[in-house]
Amino acid sequence: MEHPAQGDGAQLSSLEEAAIMRAQTESPVRRLALKVVHRVEELAPFIAPWDELAQQRGLPYCSPHWLLPWWNHVAPSKASLHVIAVWEGSELVAIAPFFALTARTGGADYHLLGHKTSPRVEPLCAEGFELAAGRLFADALGRENPRARLVCFDGIPANSSWPRLLADAWPGARPWIHTELLRPAPTVELCADGYDAWLANKSKNFRQQMRRSRRKLDERQAVARLPQSGTEIKQSLADFARLHRARWDSRGGSRVLDRRVEDMLAEVAEVMPAGGRFRLWTIEASGQTISAHIFLSAGGEVSYWLGGFDEAWAPLHPSMLTIAAALEHSLHVGDRRLDLNSGAQPYKYRFADDE
Repeated sequence: MEHPAQGDGAQLSSLEEAAIMRAQTESPVRRLALKVVHRVEELAPFIAPWDELAQQRGLPYCSPHWLLPWWNHVAPSKASLHVIAVWEGSELVAIAPFFALTARTGGADYHLLGHKTSPRVEPLCAEGFELAAGRLFADALGRENPRARLVCFDGIPANSSWPRLLADAWPGARPWIHTELLRPAPTVELCADGYDAWLANKSKNFRQQMRRSRRKLDERQAVARLPQSGTEIKQSLADFARLHRARWDSRGGSRVLDRRVEDMLAEVAEVMPAGGRFRLWTIEASGQTISAHIFLSAGGEVSYWLGGFDEAWAPLHPSMLTIAAALEHSLHVGDRRLDLNSGAQPYKYRFADDE
């Protein structure tokens, strides 16, 4: 819509003026710029504002400090990068980090970075820009080469609006939205005044079990630790991989951890400060690490990713005590929620109060 030139005698009615003002204020697409990046080296200027968006929205797995190491070490060899960024002036207001895999039947399947390794990855968007960003993401994906045959949102929250936003704005015929699988995702609200206050609200059986297990581990001089230095982190990552593999080798092997993911974690530990956003909690007893679990945090949200423990110590519940140590620390630093990751394992529900 254009304004008539001054002095041409045309007059705008009050209704037309109101419509112009409404279009300008309600259509942020008018002032947004779009850029699609296909080379990881070109993402350097995006990293700081991208990470800031992840922290603002409380989405730990959406940080570039987690996703770009995944691209560097884990992404399929034939994948092509398609990161869609939306700017308002010099401010990054939305980003959708996709990659494409060419399908045998033609076209390509588009997935978000972190595919098969990480849950909870979704487009990031500053509050209030969701509708405009959805339109721009859909338009960009609809015109990318290779042609999108399928757009996948793996492991996103069931109430996420992104599939619908993209489908509604897709150029051409509206795509079909299909949900393949729903899994529970237990969570813990971190609103108590310290660990003891939180534990007091749990069942008597749970309180007794945790206190008894902690006491027995204390008797063996076991210590829960959050490694900070590079040397400590390197050793703890090796212990984490050893313990996780030992738990899964007899069951056909881990579905998540392999050498590529180990290399990814080493890079994550370098770019995401240990002990703050990247938390590798361990329990050491009798001179060895008997439990190791990885957590990520952003904007008050803490998420448990993966772990492992020594089966010989199973009667003392080292895995649960490691989670308890992480939970206690999260309460201390003011985090708001602990996400125990997808899956309905009984031990998660001993901690959880929602899902």
